[in-house]
Amino acid sequence: QADLPQLDNTGREVGSFGAFDQAHTVAWGSGSGPLRLGIGGRFIRQSVEDEAGSAFGLDFSAQYDRGPWAFGAAVTNLGTTVRLANENSQLPLTYRVGAGYSLAKDRVFLAADLSRLDGENLIAHLGGTVHPLPALAVSFGYAIRERDPDEPNGLSAGFGLNLGRFTADFVFQPFGVFGNAMQ
Repeated sequence: QADLPQLDNTGREVGSFGAFDQAHTVAWGSGSGPLRLGIGGRFIRQSVEDEAGSAFGLDFSAQYDRGPWAFGAAVTNLGTTVRLANENSQLPLTYRVGAGYSLAKDRVFLAADLSRLDGENLIAHLGGTVHPLPALAVSFGYAIRERDPDEPNGLSAGFGLNLGRFTADFVFQPFGVFGNAMQ
């Protein structure tokens, strides 16, 4: 994250500070027939100014394919809390269900899902992926949520490269009052 303004108790800018988040994930998935199951583990580290904290999380997912349709569900970020500046924060426990449809000989995939961050309102996501080349995927999405200036509805976009057993992805998305995020 680029430097953020540091304010005193009157709201006057008195300097700046840095913030950094990182997440390292290892995941495994397996399927037999139309059913696929997955599990992932994650180490998360955050730092803001001179404070730092870390946590561990687990993800579980399932997908069922039926012809050109795919149906899925996932629970992410089951885990420990992050302790930062004498405060504990839960990982963002999230539930998701969705469906997708494959067309043009699997070169185009359209999807919709509903997600709910624990204790928050539902968010609907619409999106798609196009494969102009076998190793290249171009994706787009739009999030629909209740009006909130801190978390606006918005378009996200990205691309991915599939290099055999390895993949590399880049995503651009709006991040509310913090500007835009690139992952």
